[in-house]
Amino acid sequence: MTQYAYIRDGVVAHIAMSDKEEMTGLQSVVALPLKHAVTEGDRYDGRAFSRVTVTPTPATPPKLTPIQFKLCFTVQERLAIEDARVEDRILQDAYKILDDPRLTEVDLGLASTQQIIDYLVGIRCLSTERAEAVKRGVLL
Repeated sequence: MTQYAYIRDGVVAHIAMSDKEEMTGLQSVVALPLKHAVTEGDRYDGRAFSRVTVTPTPATPPKLTPIQFKLCFTVQERLAIEDARVEDRILQDAYKILDDPRLTEVDLGLASTQQIIDYLVGIRCLSTERAEAVKRGVLL
């Protein structure tokens, strides 16, 4: 018995032990050495195998209602932000927008949203770790 890589459209479709060199619907069959690193899904160009690396697509940042966005923060973080808003014009501006009743969603993928979250880290209302959770829309 020999181990074979069964190829379909230049991709390893199946690896199996067989005494036959054919399989219905496959374009070619390649005998593999005993210790091989070929796996299903690898590419075959007629001469050599190559590993297919799949780069995961980054998750799309969520869009939250303003209340959901605020619920990404702990009570202590919300109180620290509220205290800082008294004299911080940047926070006053951000919360003027956030508190506007016409606002229906906060897009965590927007650069301006990311910047205000980073700003909260800079003024020590939020830790870096917590900022990453807020940017992912993790509700508490």
